[in-house]
Amino acid sequence: MTHHAHKTSPNTNCLEGWHCPDCHSWGPFTVEVTTYVLLWDDGSDLSSDHGSHEYDDASVAICQACGKHATVGDFHHEEV
Repeated sequence: MTHHAHKTSPNTNCLEGWHCPDCHSWGPFTVEVTTYVLLWDDGSDLSSDHGSHEYDDASVAICQACGKHATVGDFHHEEV
């Protein structure tokens, strides 16, 4: 599978403009995020309104197809 075989991303939402820099998969990818949770003495609630998450180009991303670890910035590409 070559990059030239994948000139246009099929992704039109969160992964638009992303592909693996090694195998050129369009995803899915695991991404390291910073998250906020509502925390009580007896546990936490990830499903609350406080369960937002953030990532940026320096966050670690992992390709599920080949296992490539790189930054989110490395997974971004320009359409050709």
